[in-house]
Amino acid sequence: MPDGLKISDAVLEAAASHLVAASRVMIDGNQSLPGGAPATITGAGEEIARFITGLSTGRLALADAAKTASTGVAGIMSDSSDLDARLASALYIGFAVRGTGR
Repeated sequence: MPDGLKISDAVLEAAASHLVAASRVMIDGNQSLPGGAPATITGAGEEIARFITGLSTGRLALADAAKTASTGVAGIMSDSSDLDARLASALYIGFAVRGTGR
């Protein structure tokens, strides 16, 4: 990993938690849509109904994106843990005690 990019496990865990919470808010806040277009003086009821449907679809899409991102973060954390374990098992004990000698 480049020297400029350092992401701690705590930051990844927090990101996953926030994404799950955001997803839950989006899903729970998504109300059922009223049936039919509202009656308006200007006749814009059909446009309003399409706009409301679009908002609902957008909320569900955002919830799905948050879930997908959370799954990706969990995968990164798992891969990082697996890599750490493989590196630890590949190195002899003296390496961890003495360091690289720089």
